[in-house]
Amino acid sequence: MMNWTDFHFLRPYALLTFLPFIILLYFWFKRRQQSGQWASVCDPQLLPYLILPETRSANTHYTTLLIVLTGSLAIFALAGPTMERLPQPVFREQSALIITLDLSRSMLATDVKPSRLERARYKIADIVNRRQTGQTALLVFAGSAFVVTPLTDDKETILSQLSALTPNIMPIQGGRTDLALTKAVELLQQASVKTGQVLLITDEAESNHTLNEIQKLTNLGYQLSIFGVGTPEGAPIPITKEGFLKDNQGNIVIPTLDEAHLMQLTTQGNGIYQRLAIDDSDTNALFALIDQGLHQKSNATTQEAQLHVERWYELGTYLLLLALPFSAFAFRRGYFVIIPLTIGILSLHLSPPVYAEEAQAKSSIWQNLWATPDQQASQALQTGDAKTAATLFDNPEWKAAAHYKAGEYEQALQNLETLNTPTSLYNKGNTLTKLGKYEEAHNAYEQALAQDPSLEDARYNKEQVKKFLEEQKKQAEQNKQDKNQASDKQDKNNDKKDPDNSSQGQQNAEQQGNKEGDNAQNSPKDAGQQNQSQAENGEKKQDEPSNDSESQQSATDGQNTQSDKQANASEQKTLADKEKEQQAKAQQQASATDAQSEEKPETDKTANAVSSETTKPMSEEQTAQEQWLRRIPDDPSGLLRRKFRYQYSQQQNFDMGTGKEW
Repeated sequence: MMNWTDFHFLRPYALLTFLPFIILLYFWFKRRQQSGQWASVCDPQLLPYLILPETRSANTHYTTLLIVLTGSLAIFALAGPTMERLPQPVFREQSALIITLDLSRSMLATDVKPSRLERARYKIADIVNRRQTGQTALLVFAGSAFVVTPLTDDKETILSQLSALTPNIMPIQGGRTDLALTKAVELLQQASVKTGQVLLITDEAESNHTLNEIQKLTNLGYQLSIFGVGTPEGAPIPITKEGFLKDNQGNIVIPTLDEAHLMQLTTQGNGIYQRLAIDDSDTNALFALIDQGLHQKSNATTQEAQLHVERWYELGTYLLLLALPFSAFAFRRGYFVIIPLTIGILSLHLSPPVYAEEAQAKSSIWQNLWATPDQQASQALQTGDAKTAATLFDNPEWKAAAHYKAGEYEQALQNLETLNTPTSLYNKGNTLTKLGKYEEAHNAYEQALAQDPSLEDARYNKEQVKKFLEEQKKQAEQNKQDKNQASDKQDKNNDKKDPDNSSQGQQNAEQQGNKEGDNAQNSPKDAGQQNQSQAENGEKKQDEPSNDSESQQSATDGQNTQSDKQANASEQKTLADKEKEQQAKAQQQASATDAQSEEKPETDKTANAVSSETTKPMSEEQTAQEQWLRRIPDDPSGLLRRKFRYQYSQQQNFDMGTGKEW
């Protein structure tokens, strides 16, 4: 709220501008008086007819009053009057937390369930979600240290990386805690952070250089805290398909939690040690330490921060709004026109907020005063709002163009139906092409070229549509020929396979217990001769027994069924061969060697799924690409693995670790 007791000027020395303003006003008034002394020049008898003292004196007084008022408002605005202080944060937390996670193989031990690594990742997620202010970074280390996420206030960035953190992404195993602390100090110094905490989550710290790095860390004003993971008894390290990890002598490795040494390190680092707990006791202790460090740092800087962040709300802009209309009197006459304009400007500036619908209605009314609907639609079309432009256009050709750009081809075609200009016919052809009506589009292009042969675009589109129709016709004829050839080939196969199918029909008849087995065995031969004679002479014999005709009909049905199955099988085999070739080409182009070795079962399922979806309008190239993309495994840790491997290869004179392999 405004408090008049706090009224003051932000720039009080600007009030000294009144001195030159008064001097200039005095000389201006004196010159005005001198320019009105006509008595020394004109005949006294003419003075009453030339000069109107009362009117001129009144105008002079009004003008002087306006000049004084306008100048005073401008000077007061320049001085910066204010009486309200804006709410500003007095102190912003500038702390940083570097979470350093041990990714050596010992973190796979299962003395805490489900494993040390899983528990550590859950705890990191709890810390990140609970941290509301400040910046957080994530490091991992084994035989070397690497940055997963630099200092950031984005929680989601860190949380999204946790599932990919496994010992397999590390290029070298070991327990180089000193390298992790060195990397943490580098991040803090690069961010110019004065208050920083380093949280080390590990089960042991056996590096000889760790104490030296802790000394450097504390000298810079940072603190080191450690969360111990595991139990003093320890547990074996499981390895997939190989049992448990063993040392060079063949003994099973059982890593234990060295709490005594870790406590000694936290004492040197001015931090705290906590064994990783299932509740929030460890995180509560950590955040209490962070808050304590922030409180000590902020006591020395809060007063100075308050002196620099105070901000007063300046009211000089409102005085300028009052001075602007009066300053217009110095350029033109017409005082009564300026007054309503001034009131309108002030009402717009000081008007209360309105709802969106009212604002949109007022905006449309205001736009209608200065632009036609076609002009408004053209502006909307330039900004990419084609649907709004289509509703605003009055010109049917422009409306059709807006509908076309918005993808509303049916509405565009409706607007073009009544037009018969070359341009409209050309646009009609384009719209019909989008709707898949190629013959009608070809006719529209022909009509456009008949009226204006110089339309090269219409001629080009006409040729393209013509080529497409011809290819479509050829494809239909080719499909018809292929179908006829397949039918003829099927008939020939049926003729060749009559004896086999007849014997198959005989066996079926015998299984059904037909007493006339001998007749059924001889009837297929007679039926075959009968079919041949019918094909040559066009005559049909009527003296065959009814049993023979029935067995002949069943044999023919069996042949057709078997032929259909063989045709479908051969067709599916051809499709499968094509898909396999496409998959092989895509795999060679992408060089997806890792995906090929791990996803063979999924490949078979994908191939079967794609072969069953033959009705979808997908090209062979798209199908092959889709199948190849499905073969790529979801491996979020692969990027980190390659990144760390590259960074490790770029390191010069790097130490090969402590000799530890877990």
